Parts: sequence; structure tokens; C-alpha cells
Amino acid sequence: MSLAVEYVGCAEGVASDSRGALTIVGFHPHVFALETLPGPLAPTFILILEDNEDPAPVLVAGQSVVVRLEVHDPDGQTLFLTEMAQPIQARPPVPAPPRMQVIAQIPLMIPKAGEYRFVATVTLIDAGVSPTVASYVVRVVDAEALRSAMRSAAEAGLRT
Repeated sequence: MSLAVEYVGCAEGVASDSRGALTIVGFHPHVFALETLPGPLAPTFILILEDNEDPAPVLVAGQSVVVRLEVHDPDGQTLFLTEMAQPIQARPPVPAPPRMQVIAQIPLMIPKAGEYRFVATVTLIDAGVSPTVASYVVRVVDAEALRSAMRSAAEAGLRT
């Protein structure tokens, strides 16, 4: 009995239809370039979990799930923290394992360039399973520094 992380990442935006199918814009960026630092950034965090139903399902209607989202800066300081609880809703019978999607736009003020870690901890209340933890790291850079590095790389490529 456990939840498996099927996908974790960030995007520029996400929409879903009535079936729960996601449309992801700016899919899976590893680098965000900001014009000025410190500066604002509001990526959308995406986590998809699948119930492996072995030996029995854990995403069961009526149970509650608690999701804790955190963002840590390059020094390990917490920039963002929220926790939400929600009951699991009944789902129509489909021939596929139950899934859970966590979608959250996270407003941040980025203090400096570096690696930022997004961490989600999902806990099923009274389900007898350990919390599931997923993380995703993005790099934030100064846009001018990125442009300069790209120009240098292009020039070096032209010289060889």
C-alpha cells in the first residue's frame, strides 16, 4: 500500500479539463531567467501520484489527505510553506489505478541566483502508509548573465 510519484515538476502554467487531463504550458523548465534579482517568480508546481493498489488501494473515498508544499532557497531557508487538507472524493469506475494531482501556483520573491528546491509531502490520514515526499530543483539565473554566457558560447563555437 503506497503512492508512487508519477511526475513532479514545474511549469509556467497548467489547466485541466473535466476528465482531469492536464494541459501544461512551459513544461518542465530547469532554468528561470529573471530580469532583476531580487525579483518575483510564480511557477506552477505539479505533482502526480498513482496508487499502486498493492495489496489494496490507499486513495479511498472518504479518507483525508494532507499536502505540505515548501520552497527552499540556495541556502536552505524556507521561502514558501503551505499545508492543505482535503477529503478524497469518490471517482467513477475506470480500469486504471487511482491518481492524485497536486497543482499549485507558488508566488515567490527570489532573492538571488541559485538552485531552488520545491518539496511536497503527501500524508494520507489514518491509512497506515508512510508519507510520500517528492522534490524538484530549478535554477534561477540573472537574465543578463544568461545572455552573456550564451553570447560567449556562440562566439567560442564560431571560432573553432
